[in-house]
Amino acid sequence: METFNDIISGDVLTLVDFYATWCGPCRDMEPIIKNVERQCGNSVDVLRVDIDQYESVSLVQHFRIM
Repeated sequence: METFNDIISGDVLTLVDFYATWCGPCRDMEPIIKNVERQCGNSVDVLRVDIDQYESVSLVQHFRIM
């Protein structure tokens, strides 16, 4: 199983979208993120991280996501 660091350190550029389902700006960004993913195809990996599911994970703390 790949870890977060494995993914972002790989050969493919990775866009990480930290979001929450209750967050208005996050919902506004979703179609934009999906459009970037669609336009870039395999040249960019898009990783979406729901911070409510991972709030205790060090990623959320490390990147100071609120």
